[in-house]
Amino acid sequence: MKQENIKIKATVLSPLAIGSGTIFSPYKDYFISNKRIHFVDENKLSRIIAEHPDLMDKFVEAVANMEGNRSAFKLKSFIQNQLQYNPVDLVVRQVQFEGKDESKLPINGFIKTSAGSPYIPGSSLKGAIKTALVYDDIEHTKSGKEWLSLFFSE
Repeated sequence: MKQENIKIKATVLSPLAIGSGTIFSPYKDYFISNKRIHFVDENKLSRIIAEHPDLMDKFVEAVANMEGNRSAFKLKSFIQNQLQYNPVDLVVRQVQFEGKDESKLPINGFIKTSAGSPYIPGSSLKGAIKTALVYDDIEHTKSGKEWLSLFFSE
């Protein structure tokens, strides 16, 4: 039996993010400036810090010196003032940001193609279709309604 590829165009009706498991930290992975999130090249930053052992201690101390669950450490300032580099030279990509430039929250990464475009894995689509079919069965069939009634009575 020949397998056939079918292209489907879907319109997402609500916010959607399928996580990759990666968490980006404002203390080592990104800084926010001019309503943009600037993601830093981790390898380049590591090489620069490794060239200055005294700054490695300052970097680790600054990140670790938390006030409650906050740190006064600012990655952009550290790159600019301590490493004497233009922070923009370490940026690998940037995205638009709606919020305060002072935000210091971790960012959950999302799944994307090797070209960097977000995508929805087939397994997620399969799960959504199964859920829709089960919901339709429960709402519109006699056996589905009986099952629902029994489920909530127990």
